[in-house]
Amino acid sequence: MEASGGSPKQLTHGPADNVIPSWSRDGSSIYFASKRSGRFEISRIPAHGGTAQQITRNGGYVAFDSADGKTLYYTLTHAGAEGLYAKPLPNGEERQLLKDEIAGRGFAVFSDGVYYLYSRDGHRPPEDTSMAPFQNSAEGYDIRFYNFDSGRSKILGGIEGALHNGLAVSPDQKTFLFTKIIDSGSDLMLIENFR
Repeated sequence: MEASGGSPKQLTHGPADNVIPSWSRDGSSIYFASKRSGRFEISRIPAHGGTAQQITRNGGYVAFDSADGKTLYYTLTHAGAEGLYAKPLPNGEERQLLKDEIAGRGFAVFSDGVYYLYSRDGHRPPEDTSMAPFQNSAEGYDIRFYNFDSGRSKILGGIEGALHNGLAVSPDQKTFLFTKIIDSGSDLMLIENFR
């Protein structure tokens, strides 16, 4: 849908699961995970519609491109247990950039490196429930930064308790935004005379 309003336009078609969209840096296209090939792979489609193009060949789930739009960074699965991968666009070789687990869609790419969430006790969310929150990590989560120049990660801070999916970082790289679950539970309700 246009920012100014109007009717929504469907971009993807067909029976495959198409999930986890993210804008390209230049706003011209949208990356998303698609199960068209039988497993999740990253595809890209023009933002105003058109033909989707499969980008990855060895799996892909959450994806963001680099600041210059020349490299795609992505996880292979929702859990992110396999680490972070990088692929020069359009047809470069896919390679593992980080072996650290990327906790539930939690990474943000900048020109100098990648910020990411890491579970200190290795807890991972279930593979088949992409909307499920993380359980409480006994050890908590680190916010880490992987520096492209040094090829090393450092811990910037910690988070205690249960988290949900995602991590955002302000353009000046001074503020982090994440979803923390303070209280969760369910109510049992009785509906009388239900038909």
